Amino acid sequence: MKLRIMSLRTKLGFGLGLLAMVIAGAVGLYILGKHGTSPFSAPAGPEGQTTVQPLRVGFALSSGIGDFGWSYRQNEGREGLQAEMLDEVDTLLFEGVYESQACSDALQRMAEAQVDLIFLMTDLHPELVAGYSGQHPSIQIVRWMGTPRPPNLGASYLYDHETAYLCGQVAALTPQTGQRFAVLAAYNNPAIRWAANAFALGARHVRENIEIEFRVLNTWYDPEAEQAAIHSLAADGVTAVYVITIAPVQAVRAAEQAQVYVLSHFGDLSSFAPTRWLTGTERVWHRLYADIIRKTLEGGWEAAQYGGGLREGYVKLASFGPGVPPDVIGRVRETTQALASGQRHVFQGPVRDNRGALRIPAGESARWLDLLHETWMVEGILPATESASRQTADRSDSPALSSDAIPN
Repeated sequence: MKLRIMSLRTKLGFGLGLLAMVIAGAVGLYILGKHGTSPFSAPAGPEGQTTVQPLRVGFALSSGIGDFGWSYRQNEGREGLQAEMLDEVDTLLFEGVYESQACSDALQRMAEAQVDLIFLMTDLHPELVAGYSGQHPSIQIVRWMGTPRPPNLGASYLYDHETAYLCGQVAALTPQTGQRFAVLAAYNNPAIRWAANAFALGARHVRENIEIEFRVLNTWYDPEAEQAAIHSLAADGVTAVYVITIAPVQAVRAAEQAQVYVLSHFGDLSSFAPTRWLTGTERVWHRLYADIIRKTLEGGWEAAQYGGGLREGYVKLASFGPGVPPDVIGRVRETTQALASGQRHVFQGPVRDNRGALRIPAGESARWLDLLHETWMVEGILPATESASRQTADRSDSPALSSDAIPN
């Protein structure tokens, strides 16, 4: 686990006031700040007056930022936030808070650093986090998913099922993608299951005869297993795969090698599949962070659920690959506008499950947050199959969503 305090104002030439490294057990502490004896202390203004101190914001990410996936993108958002709110925030970063002890250590360090706000980007350790929030009522905490607990524990979420739906539409509209798709999933957990359902609905709203295999790896990260699964799916006749793993670079590369069209649930990976990339889901983390921080600065923060999707600009489609024709891009953009405006909904009836039962009647729609409690798969998705993985001690409840994190 690493802790870093980074200020882009330092990097932009305001001078380096402090460079320190503290080692405590397995924790590496790297401080880059410009203010006196504390990286969060305010600089002196004219005639010795102290200027307004930036908001101190801590980030605790579930994995390392070098994964080119979940935590990598969140750290990109942190950097974008600091660039956007240059004189208003300083940020502190912890990586790898997946295990409870690492999470506890990170939270304690942030309390010692006197942070004002914490973005805890994992849904794990709900009891630990609830206890911490009670012990530190002056620190505002926004955890990933979950139910808010006043006065100082909020939650965040993103409607990435909206872009998953659009990805399904892109795959179905693109020529040469065939009739058999797949979702390559890390786990069969609530968030992944409903992203897969959204992808299937988007595809089958365009072509009803498409079938989607749901292949489960039972690990967040196993490049060898991902590559093997892609080649296995290609051998089974699958022509397009939506990859939902924590860092799917190797899966995307394998799709290029196997000549299978590919889409990613975690960012723009078009450079790894130059001929077979279609599109993917991108999360605009810095916009979510900035909106929450502005509420804090304006005195309007409360222990609530913060989030959104296309309407708020928190999610968007990644770049389109060369195989996606202009007319398809135009049609998908129309759907994007309809979803963003509320004229259309992803889970809009009639929706049947893959056993033929009517789940959402015609004329009705369901909210994603409400559906997270459901375990059924939509029509067109074949029963889940599992791929062998060398990972045996993994957990399915992070970073996407655990059952404890489903909002009430």
